[in-house]
Amino acid sequence: MRIEKETSALETPAIENPWARLLRHEDYDLAIDGVIIRVNDHVFSPDPELTNSSSLILKNIPDVTGKTVLDVGAGTGIVGLRCAMKGAERVISVDVSDPALANIKENIDRLDVAATVEVRESNLFSNVPERFDYIFANLPILDEAWSQDKGSTQHLVRRFLDEVSGHLNDDGTAYLAWGSFSDVEPLRTYLATLDMDVHETQEEKMGFTWYLFAITKR
Repeated sequence: MRIEKETSALETPAIENPWARLLRHEDYDLAIDGVIIRVNDHVFSPDPELTNSSSLILKNIPDVTGKTVLDVGAGTGIVGLRCAMKGAERVISVDVSDPALANIKENIDRLDVAATVEVRESNLFSNVPERFDYIFANLPILDEAWSQDKGSTQHLVRRFLDEVSGHLNDDGTAYLAWGSFSDVEPLRTYLATLDMDVHETQEEKMGFTWYLFAITKR
């Protein structure tokens, strides 16, 4: 994948915390998974030079033709947008960040998928009463890159896992990304307590192990 941009995130003046570049960068265009999206400042960048969580999800999107999809922590909206372009019947993209919500809407207009993709402000499932065939979650992984007043990333992911079953259709599947720079064992342990089937995919990239958990309702 190559990056097309007016100003690269990697050209931004050095920031003490390298993970901060995922959120603090100039606005730029990004070519990813066959499309060009806009990535605005203060919105999580799916740039494969900075992270692999978004790319791992994109590479593992199942056949969503005619299916309903929820994209949680959508950021730029790339996962939901690609599902819409792959034939999903309905996509809801949610985030708590105003810049992210505006960024998703901008990309919806760019890719002409407004008939399929709806944008909502929602703290995980707080504003989402529906059930879906597929749920994708690219949640914050590292506490250092997450606002501490919102609680730890482990607390956030447990909230997601506690609630996800109630938002899946029968035989529905949720996908959750993770990275080895944050301890994966507590997540695996918690997943084992759920009455759900879990399949784990791993990929080595950027010096880390990246995980994608497919969590299927029994």
